[in-house]
Amino acid sequence: MQLHQENNRSVSGQSTINYAHYHCGTYALGPGYRSVLWVQGCPRNCAGCISKKWAEEKVANEASPQELAYLLLQDPQITGITISGGEPLLQATQLIELVCECRKHKDVDLICYTGFTFEEIVSDQTHPERAQFLQYLDVLIDGPYKEELDDERGLRGSSNQRVIFLTNRLKEYEFEANSRKVEISKEGVEELLMVGLPSKSINEFLAKRLKDFQ
Repeated sequence: MQLHQENNRSVSGQSTINYAHYHCGTYALGPGYRSVLWVQGCPRNCAGCISKKWAEEKVANEASPQELAYLLLQDPQITGITISGGEPLLQATQLIELVCECRKHKDVDLICYTGFTFEEIVSDQTHPERAQFLQYLDVLIDGPYKEELDDERGLRGSSNQRVIFLTNRLKEYEFEANSRKVEISKEGVEELLMVGLPSKSINEFLAKRLKDFQ
């Protein structure tokens, strides 16, 4: 199924965001105590993608920017939001609405992962809303994930990806040299949620543990 997510609208005409999952409260994907939103759908099919299920081009969960802002900011200790996926820029217009709604309530910082490069975004005249979205971000981590270039460094997935500071707000945080960490929480009765970028050793450990439980 081909998704045209730039124009997501509910029956009432209100814009909605097609998202895979959200998590309120983590230290694994950026500085401070953060919320994370993973949008649904990505056409890239990168080898080694850790979010294959969330890359499927389908409608998963839908919520208005106002509803998601409430969910992401429900913990008063939240200082920032990280947006990943899936491919966030397929829903740039709706995410602009989400960011504006969040910042009505709290001046959170914003980090976003995308498979597009910065140059592709700013030169794309067909989708000007994608470049407009950059104006609301503090940090963009750009470029497709390449498994053969995964050097297990910091918060970028592979060495071709760049940490681009769009404001000075988070420049003191070391995005590339810090060791990776993940947090695992129970979601529902039978699901575990892993937040963060796992190293190969973490992936091997988790695979072994899951095999032991089967």
